[in-house]
Amino acid sequence: MIRSRKQMTISELKRAMDRRFDRLERTKAGKAEFRKLQRAMDRRFDRLERTKADKMELHTLQRAMERRFDTMERRFDGLERTMVDKSELASSAAETRRHFDVVAEGIRADNRLFRDPIGSHTDQLNQHETRITRLERRSN
Repeated sequence: MIRSRKQMTISELKRAMDRRFDRLERTKAGKAEFRKLQRAMDRRFDRLERTKADKMELHTLQRAMERRFDTMERRFDGLERTMVDKSELASSAAETRRHFDVVAEGIRADNRLFRDPIGSHTDQLNQHETRITRLERRSN
């Protein structure tokens, strides 16, 4: 018997098995040939079941990939909507720098307001410390 290499449909497989069983009945084959036929049939059905399972797994995987691509598309759409033109970004950065330069200059000015009086108080305290030290030496 010549075996075809193409995959068979279920109905073709059934017809082929029926023909084999008919031939088996006509020839009144022995148990060994019957077992051989049954093993061949079991192998074909196993292959058919694996193919079905593979197709189901492939279909499930395909759906999962489609969902992931949809998610990625939505994320890219969101990114495109929030993207800012480079010149707009550069002008915003320059404006922010100017603002912080003004703030820093204000802080420096405030420091000067407090630094000068604190400096003079420090000088006075140092003078008092010197006088107290001299007085303590004299009294000893």
